[in-house]
Amino acid sequence: MNTVLPQANAKQLSMVILEDDLALIDTYELVFSGKPFSFKICETSDQFYMYLQTLKVRPDILVMDIMMDSMSNNGLSMLEKVSQLYGRDMPPVILSSALPLFMYCNQTIVKKTCAEILPKPFDLPDFYRVVNRLTHSTLQDL
Repeated sequence: MNTVLPQANAKQLSMVILEDDLALIDTYELVFSGKPFSFKICETSDQFYMYLQTLKVRPDILVMDIMMDSMSNNGLSMLEKVSQLYGRDMPPVILSSALPLFMYCNQTIVKKTCAEILPKPFDLPDFYRVVNRLTHSTLQDL
């Protein structure tokens, strides 16, 4: 589990990421360190859910790899648990997947909770644009 603490005097967006791909974790850390984010990367669904339960403030955005070795049901059950945890105060969710997107788009929980589904590998400037749109912020593209 990796955490980058907020910088003083900067508007911070809080992002919690569920990802098990070590290369992508390294990319997130490299790209987002020093940016206007406070972010937490959880490498397992259990860490992710426990971390969300301990937060006192809702994150601005959640990023979830929907297809992880440690998750049954392709992450849809974790998405359902997170939806139940937040209820109407659910933060925007970006799902990422290496599998074809049509496999998830018609799932009820995906329609109900997800703001965006990004295919892997995704373009990081596109990711920034999605985060900007979902959080009404003005992050600079890479």
